Amino acid sequence: MEANQTEVVVQIYQGENRRVENNLLLGEFVLSGIPRGPAGQAVEVRFTYDLNGVLEVEATVVETRHKTTHVIARHARGMSARQIAKAVQAMESLKRHPREESGNRLLIRRAERIFKELSPGERDMLGQLLDSFEGALSDRDPEAIARIGALVTSFLDRFDGGEEREESADADQ
Repeated sequence: MEANQTEVVVQIYQGENRRVENNLLLGEFVLSGIPRGPAGQAVEVRFTYDLNGVLEVEATVVETRHKTTHVIARHARGMSARQIAKAVQAMESLKRHPREESGNRLLIRRAERIFKELSPGERDMLGQLLDSFEGALSDRDPEAIARIGALVTSFLDRFDGGEEREESADADQ
Protein backbone atom coordinates (compact mmCIF):
# COMPACT_ATOMS: atom_id res chain seq x y z
CA MET A 1 0.00 0.00 0.00
CA GLU A 2 1.07 3.54 -0.65
CA ALA A 3 1.21 6.38 1.87
CA ASN A 4 -2.22 7.87 2.72
CA GLN A 5 -4.08 5.26 0.67
CA THR A 6 -7.68 5.02 1.99
CA GLU A 7 -8.84 2.05 -0.06
CA VAL A 8 -7.41 -0.92 -1.90
CA VAL A 9 -8.77 -3.20 -4.62
CA VAL A 10 -8.56 -6.83 -3.53
CA GLN A 11 -8.29 -9.17 -6.51
CA ILE A 12 -8.92 -12.90 -6.07
CA TYR A 13 -7.11 -15.32 -8.35
CA GLN A 14 -7.17 -19.08 -8.66
CA GLY A 15 -4.15 -20.94 -9.93
CA GLU A 16 -0.64 -22.08 -9.26
CA ASN A 17 1.30 -20.06 -11.81
CA ARG A 18 3.95 -17.79 -10.34
CA ARG A 19 2.82 -14.99 -12.66
CA VAL A 20 -0.50 -13.57 -11.48
CA GLU A 21 -1.73 -12.75 -14.98
CA ASN A 22 -1.47 -16.45 -15.91
CA ASN A 23 -3.99 -17.42 -13.22
CA LEU A 24 -7.79 -17.14 -13.37
CA LEU A 25 -9.30 -13.92 -11.97
CA LEU A 26 -12.31 -14.98 -9.87
CA GLY A 27 -13.40 -11.54 -8.72
CA GLU A 28 -12.47 -8.34 -6.98
CA PHE A 29 -13.83 -5.88 -4.44
CA VAL A 30 -12.82 -2.63 -2.78
CA LEU A 31 -11.71 -2.49 0.84
CA SER A 32 -12.24 1.06 2.09
CA GLY A 33 -11.98 2.69 5.49
CA ILE A 34 -8.21 2.56 5.64
CA PRO A 35 -6.95 5.47 7.79
CA ARG A 36 -4.43 7.77 6.15
CA GLY A 37 -0.93 6.86 7.19
CA PRO A 38 2.44 5.57 6.08
CA ALA A 39 2.96 3.09 3.26
CA GLY A 40 2.60 -0.57 4.16
CA GLN A 41 -0.37 -0.50 6.53
CA ALA A 42 -1.53 -4.00 7.37
CA VAL A 43 -4.56 -5.60 5.74
CA GLU A 44 -5.52 -9.19 6.57
CA VAL A 45 -7.26 -11.33 3.94
CA ARG A 46 -9.01 -14.56 4.90
CA PHE A 47 -10.36 -17.15 2.47
CA THR A 48 -13.06 -19.60 3.49
CA TYR A 49 -14.54 -22.08 1.04
CA ASP A 50 -16.67 -25.16 0.94
CA LEU A 51 -16.71 -28.23 -1.29
CA ASN A 52 -19.61 -26.86 -3.38
CA GLY A 53 -17.42 -24.07 -4.77
CA VAL A 54 -18.58 -21.21 -2.56
CA LEU A 55 -15.66 -18.92 -1.69
CA GLU A 56 -15.91 -16.14 0.88
CA VAL A 57 -13.12 -13.57 0.98
CA GLU A 58 -12.90 -11.28 4.00
CA ALA A 59 -10.47 -8.35 4.06
CA THR A 60 -9.83 -6.51 7.34
CA VAL A 61 -7.99 -3.25 8.00
CA VAL A 62 -5.84 -4.32 10.96
CA GLU A 63 -5.70 -0.90 12.65
CA THR A 64 -9.47 -0.25 12.64
CA ARG A 65 -10.78 -3.85 12.36
CA HIS A 66 -13.04 -2.60 9.50
CA LYS A 67 -14.08 -5.62 7.39
CA THR A 68 -15.38 -6.09 3.88
CA THR A 69 -16.64 -9.47 2.71
CA HIS A 70 -17.10 -10.72 -0.83
CA VAL A 71 -18.69 -14.05 -1.82
CA ILE A 72 -17.78 -15.76 -5.08
CA ALA A 73 -20.14 -18.53 -6.11
CA ARG A 74 -19.72 -18.85 -9.84
CA HIS A 75 -18.28 -22.35 -9.41
CA ALA A 76 -21.19 -23.37 -7.16
CA ARG A 77 -23.20 -24.78 -10.02
CA GLY A 78 -26.82 -25.55 -9.39
CA MET A 79 -26.98 -23.79 -6.02
CA SER A 80 -29.75 -21.28 -5.35
CA ALA A 81 -29.09 -17.93 -3.68
CA ARG A 82 -30.62 -19.36 -0.51
CA GLN A 83 -28.30 -22.41 -0.59
CA ILE A 84 -25.29 -20.15 -1.13
CA ALA A 85 -26.33 -17.96 1.83
CA LYS A 86 -26.72 -21.10 3.96
CA ALA A 87 -23.23 -22.29 2.89
CA VAL A 88 -21.72 -18.93 3.84
CA GLN A 89 -23.45 -19.10 7.22
CA ALA A 90 -22.11 -22.64 7.78
CA MET A 91 -18.58 -21.46 6.96
CA GLU A 92 -18.82 -18.82 9.72
CA SER A 93 -18.10 -21.46 12.37
CA LEU A 94 -14.84 -22.32 10.60
CA LYS A 95 -13.60 -18.77 11.07
CA ARG A 96 -14.09 -18.67 14.84
CA HIS A 97 -11.21 -20.22 16.69
CA PRO A 98 -12.13 -22.37 19.73
CA ARG A 99 -9.85 -20.11 21.79
CA GLU A 100 -12.33 -17.27 21.16
CA GLU A 101 -15.36 -19.16 22.51
CA SER A 102 -16.53 -17.67 25.79
CA GLY A 103 -16.55 -20.96 27.71
CA ASN A 104 -12.93 -21.67 26.82
CA ARG A 105 -11.85 -18.09 27.59
CA LEU A 106 -13.61 -18.25 30.98
CA LEU A 107 -11.97 -21.56 31.84
CA ILE A 108 -8.49 -20.20 31.09
CA ARG A 109 -9.20 -17.01 33.03
CA ARG A 110 -10.46 -19.05 35.99
CA ALA A 111 -7.37 -21.27 35.89
CA GLU A 112 -5.05 -18.26 35.78
CA ARG A 113 -6.81 -16.75 38.80
CA ILE A 114 -6.57 -19.95 40.85
CA PHE A 115 -3.02 -20.70 39.67
CA LYS A 116 -1.67 -17.89 41.85
CA GLU A 117 -3.17 -19.47 44.97
CA LEU A 118 -1.76 -22.98 44.50
CA SER A 119 1.23 -24.73 46.00
CA PRO A 120 4.20 -25.32 43.66
CA GLY A 121 3.21 -28.96 43.04
CA GLU A 122 -0.39 -28.03 42.27
CA ARG A 123 0.85 -25.22 39.98
CA ASP A 124 2.90 -27.73 38.00
CA MET A 125 -0.11 -30.01 37.63
CA LEU A 126 -2.41 -27.16 36.55
CA GLY A 127 0.28 -25.84 34.21
CA GLN A 128 0.49 -29.21 32.47
CA LEU A 129 -3.31 -29.37 32.17
CA LEU A 130 -3.42 -25.84 30.74
CA ASP A 131 -0.64 -26.64 28.25
CA SER A 132 -2.65 -29.66 27.07
CA PHE A 133 -5.87 -27.62 26.89
CA GLU A 134 -4.21 -24.81 24.93
CA GLY A 135 -2.67 -27.42 22.61
CA ALA A 136 -6.11 -28.90 21.96
CA LEU A 137 -7.44 -25.39 21.27
CA SER A 138 -4.60 -24.74 18.83
CA ASP A 139 -5.29 -28.05 17.09
CA ARG A 140 -9.03 -27.21 16.98
CA ASP A 141 -9.74 -30.73 18.21
CA PRO A 142 -13.28 -30.66 19.68
CA GLU A 143 -12.98 -34.05 21.41
CA ALA A 144 -9.68 -33.16 23.07
CA ILE A 145 -10.98 -29.70 24.00
CA ALA A 146 -14.00 -31.25 25.74
CA ARG A 147 -12.01 -34.03 27.43
CA ILE A 148 -9.13 -31.87 28.67
CA GLY A 149 -11.47 -28.97 29.50
CA ALA A 150 -13.40 -31.34 31.78
CA LEU A 151 -10.13 -32.35 33.48
CA VAL A 152 -9.17 -28.70 34.02
CA THR A 153 -12.66 -27.92 35.36
CA SER A 154 -12.54 -30.89 37.74
CA PHE A 155 -9.11 -29.83 38.99
CA LEU A 156 -10.26 -26.23 39.53
CA ASP A 157 -13.48 -27.28 41.24
CA ARG A 158 -11.38 -28.79 44.04
CA PHE A 159 -10.19 -25.27 44.88
CA ASP A 160 -13.15 -22.95 44.33
CA GLY A 161 -16.23 -25.05 43.62
CA GLY A 162 -16.95 -23.45 40.25
CA GLU A 163 -17.96 -20.05 41.65
CA GLU A 164 -16.83 -18.09 38.58
CA ARG A 165 -18.82 -20.34 36.24
CA GLU A 166 -21.96 -19.73 38.29
CA GLU A 167 -21.33 -15.96 38.27
CA SER A 168 -20.86 -15.92 34.50
CA ALA A 169 -23.96 -18.07 33.99
CA ASP A 170 -25.97 -15.59 36.08
CA ALA A 171 -24.57 -12.71 34.00
CA ASP A 172 -25.57 -14.47 30.74
CA GLN A 173 -29.21 -14.76 31.81
